[in-house]
Amino acid sequence: MRDASGLRMIVTLIIIGAICGGIIAWGDGLTSPIIKKREHEAFLEALGRFYPSMETYDEIIINDKAFYVINDANGGFLGLLGKGKVSGYGGPILFDLAADPAGNIIGFRVSKQTETPGIGDIVEDVERFQKQFMGLNYADPITIGVDVDTISGATVTTKPVLIGIRVVMDGVKEYLENN
Repeated sequence: MRDASGLRMIVTLIIIGAICGGIIAWGDGLTSPIIKKREHEAFLEALGRFYPSMETYDEIIINDKAFYVINDANGGFLGLLGKGKVSGYGGPILFDLAADPAGNIIGFRVSKQTETPGIGDIVEDVERFQKQFMGLNYADPITIGVDVDTISGATVTTKPVLIGIRVVMDGVKEYLENN
């Protein structure tokens, strides 16, 4: 008797698990295209903010990272936007870094982060964090403690972002020196 009730419980839990899994998969299938569309719209809005006269962009890969070559209506080169990904305290941090034709940082946008509110999410704060690296060039060392600083209390978040910026700027350097 005891074995039969245990077996029924296991079968019941398996059925409930399968139903719940199906509902989650259905919900993901329903919301995933909407999320991707909103992310793309936010990306295009950022491109327009960084490069107001942008007409076209082409994706290229440099050192296994996505970059976008930005052009105006006449095909003139406006700059290069690189996508960065680093591991923060709360998980992955995804960002876009925009550079002008001379290789100067002109824009930065965090596209995804799950950092602690009020501490690690400071990477989205233009005045307290982002403005320190605006205008830096790919030729600048972007050395922590010299050119840029981490934020006290959020070092585990800000340090990887600053290192990620250096990695993206290395891609900017490679593109600008070879094209």
